[in-house]
Amino acid sequence: MPAILTPPRHRNRFAPESDLVLGMNEPDSSTADPSIFTRIISGELPGHFVYRDDRVVAMLTIAPIRPGHVMVVPIDQIDHWTDVPADLWAHMSEVSRIVG
Repeated sequence: MPAILTPPRHRNRFAPESDLVLGMNEPDSSTADPSIFTRIISGELPGHFVYRDDRVVAMLTIAPIRPGHVMVVPIDQIDHWTDVPADLWAHMSEVSRIVG
């Protein structure tokens, strides 16, 4: 009976298809380039913060839908939204409630 292989969660568009099926060449967050949010949080790029604690920041967006449109972002870089721990989601939700 053939083994059942599951595809990786993060698709690497530069990996050969056979490597994708085997789950190889997945991005590694320890070697990934910093995201735009990480660069803003570190001060490398400008940002207007309206809230900050040890876990998240809330900042005005660059292209607001409405005046005062704010994003709540984790300080630690997380490559995919499905990787956010439940307790951090709860904290982000609470900060959104406070800021909003």
